[in-house]
Amino acid sequence: GIPECGADALRCGLLAYTQQARDINLDVQRVVGYRNFCNKLWNASRFALSNLGEDFVFKAENLQKAVEHGDPMDLYILDCLNIACRDTESAMKGFAFYNAVSATYKFWLYELCDVYLEAIKPVVNGKEPDAKNYVLHVLYHCLHSGLRLLHPIMPFLTEELFQRLPNRETHDDTLSISLSAFPQYLESMAFPEAHRQVDSAMEITKSIRSLRASYNLTPSARPEIYVVCRDDQSLEDAQETAIKITTLSRSSKVEVLKLGSGNVPSRCGVAVVNENT
Repeated sequence: GIPECGADALRCGLLAYTQQARDINLDVQRVVGYRNFCNKLWNASRFALSNLGEDFVFKAENLQKAVEHGDPMDLYILDCLNIACRDTESAMKGFAFYNAVSATYKFWLYELCDVYLEAIKPVVNGKEPDAKNYVLHVLYHCLHSGLRLLHPIMPFLTEELFQRLPNRETHDDTLSISLSAFPQYLESMAFPEAHRQVDSAMEITKSIRSLRASYNLTPSARPEIYVVCRDDQSLEDAQETAIKITTLSRSSKVEVLKLGSGNVPSRCGVAVVNENT
């Protein structure tokens, strides 16, 4: 029989098939995949809401302070959201629903869940109130905008989560997400430099994860990592994101060095990231 997947997963799956002809050879496992995406979305939102707490109140000026603070990971996810808004709106206007599904799926799963939520865990659990406040405002903004972005594709799940946003009425008094404004692309929220830096950091992180797997390290193992860079730009990028690489790669520390410094211990495992790292 066909497994229970829910209306949102079926709707998302059917929209993803609109790239091809009207005759659809429906693969139920693909719908099951979108059901898993719904579960991921639910769990990620619950994690975010638990860290926000019932007393959290979003203030636009605090989001602007987070932007001015300039943490690369915060600017990265805001840029990802901005790109998703642009691509989703463009796809909707052109009736390219497959592209709308891809843009929202990419933002929620690969950028917000897999990168940002993992990277901010030390901050939300830390003892620096300003840094935590910046992160929580960016996180709330991503939830509020991301749910509205996904609503035409997954109306039921997004409505339920939208209603759970803490103290939403202080800045958005709409009774339903279907009445709330669709998020727009903003030039002021475009941060390509931060996006490039975090993409570079993720390249390094993926190489570290592959190296860990090749040596059969347990998840609890926290190795020391030495990142050797050939050029100044790669060195600067790695230094700027070293703390995030440490978190995402489950390492005890990440030390960034210039090629030829001679400070790397002997008999280390080696992985080449790219021509400069």
